[in-house]
Amino acid sequence: MLDSKLLRENPKKVMSALKNRQFDTSLIDKVAVIDKKWREAVFKAETLKKQRNENSKEVGKLKKEGKAADDLLEKTRLIGDEIKKIEEDLGAIEVELNQILFQIPNIPFSSVPVGKDESSNKEIRKWGNIPSFSFKPKAHDEIGVALGILNFKEAVKLSGARFVVYHKLGAALERALISFMMFIPKKMAMKKFWLRFWSRRILCWGQVNYPNLKKIFLNAAMIFILFPPRRFLLRIYTETKLLTTKSYL
Repeated sequence: MLDSKLLRENPKKVMSALKNRQFDTSLIDKVAVIDKKWREAVFKAETLKKQRNENSKEVGKLKKEGKAADDLLEKTRLIGDEIKKIEEDLGAIEVELNQILFQIPNIPFSSVPVGKDESSNKEIRKWGNIPSFSFKPKAHDEIGVALGILNFKEAVKLSGARFVVYHKLGAALERALISFMMFIPKKMAMKKFWLRFWSRRILCWGQVNYPNLKKIFLNAAMIFILFPPRRFLLRIYTETKLLTTKSYL
């Protein structure tokens, strides 16, 4: 996710970049409001801590001199209570801030063309010869449905949108592709992974755009995510590790 410091110090740059991504920039304004509230709370807490330390020193001095320090002790206790309350508020503010920051996408690289859709993409290179047909070719999903090997309507009943049920040769093809890919890592000297079907829900925050995609994931007791994308799991698996070129060979 983006650093709140970047949003604080250069909001125009971030807003301009996100507008180029056709992203609603109203969240940037929300971040500015919450971030200001967080900084004010931190400043107040630090000021009170400084006052508490000064009071504690003064209490020690009064006791050495044999003077009463009850009033100052009570003031110091009340300051401590106020600091505790502010720190609790800071925790809630940080949660609110992070939930918004997780929804803000990354800034596009400067070379990425600006446009509303894929029609604005620039062609970098071509590979092979593009075949020409005397008819309008169909998309692979349309062909799969016509052949009876792909069924999207059944998948909607089972899992919702974005899924498909494979039939007959479709199921065989899926398994064949898995078997084929098992040989690729061996040829490229790469390590194989078989990751579990469950992930702790909190770990998915910050993975790609999970806050906006979480509605399509299966939640178990709001603690685990069932069948998260494997790229999520692999990223989580390597998140706290320093990787080298030999790490996964």
